Amino acid sequence: MVRSVLRRVARRLMTTAAVRHDLHGFHDAAATAPRASLIVLNSRACGADLLRALWDASDFRVCADGGANRVHDLLGLDAVPDAIVGDFDSARPEVVDAYASRGCRVERVRDQDATDLEKALGVVGARWDAAGTDDGAVRVAGAFGTRFDHEMAAIQALYGFGAARP
Repeated sequence: MVRSVLRRVARRLMTTAAVRHDLHGFHDAAATAPRASLIVLNSRACGADLLRALWDASDFRVCADGGANRVHDLLGLDAVPDAIVGDFDSARPEVVDAYASRGCRVERVRDQDATDLEKALGVVGARWDAAGTDDGAVRVAGAFGTRFDHEMAAIQALYGFGAARP
């Protein structure tokens, strides 16, 4: 029952004008969206094949704290994110250092009132602001499929991000 309600809410969010998505096309390499950003969370809900497809179909990649561990463990050091953001309570220091030495921007945000996803969405939003655009897609790997409270927090963060963008 709860899962079906969550699915209905997610479908509703995906059809609102404020939230942009391209969930139906990311497996097709030709269907990459302009300014497609990928946020990787620290969750086992996203396996290597799906993460690789999302990674290859995105032009800006942000790891939310321990998401850097997921990228490292599933894709290796050749897949260098553009940024790692968070309070670094779950990212392994050796992974952060390895990516930093390969040109990844590391941004420590100590705000405990924001989730790692909200912090990563802030990096994506800042990139869009710098480019003078709001026209892009945000994909999140690992937001759904594990803990219900985390799923609801992800929905809230994504809705808030979409609603804040004109």
